[in-house]
Amino acid sequence: EQAEAISGQAPLLVALSGGGDSTALLHLLAERLGAPRLLAIVIDHGLRDGSADDAARAASFAAALGVESKVLRLAWPDGPKRAQADAREKRYAALCDAARAVNAACIALGHTRDDQAETVLLRAARGSSWRGLAGMRALAPAPLWPEGRGVMLARPLLHARRDALRAELRSRGAAWIEDPANSNTDFARVRARQKLAALEARGFDPMRFAALAEELSPRAAALD
Repeated sequence: EQAEAISGQAPLLVALSGGGDSTALLHLLAERLGAPRLLAIVIDHGLRDGSADDAARAASFAAALGVESKVLRLAWPDGPKRAQADAREKRYAALCDAARAVNAACIALGHTRDDQAETVLLRAARGSSWRGLAGMRALAPAPLWPEGRGVMLARPLLHARRDALRAELRSRGAAWIEDPANSNTDFARVRARQKLAALEARGFDPMRFAALAEELSPRAAALD
């Protein structure tokens, strides 16, 4: 509702990777707001073979719902393989540029409660203060300056589990893309995901990390 209010008459941008989370978000927002209110932005990072094909397929998911989409391919200078942090920063910059191009003030992201748990685990491992353990916010300014000035990020699915979203897509007969990077243990978030799965197999509820963020987030917002 806050994202709708911020968007006003401008389109609400949806960051669409084609993965299960962002595809479910697109379905749910199209159902709630109507396809004409949305603009799906697909970022082709261009860091692996087949990325352009996956981006085109993600755009086809939007087309099937009647949602307009744009595919943006990131350009990289020659050099060493890019880290996830580099890709994240460049992705957010491209999303914010796309938002300004259509006077949009809000970008919806498909982060889930599982992502929140992973974020808290990663920050705890780095010795973060309680503010860091408050995790991702449901509504927050874009984490770039000056590129993100005036652009808000909305995370409507922050209380939804990843498996539940995929079950919802299956119930709709909808497809999604499994990103091979999600099994690449070179990435810290993938290792965190595997660690949480191992803990869950031993009887520990990984959502306790997300619950910590949910406890701390209102306190961080109040302090702000």
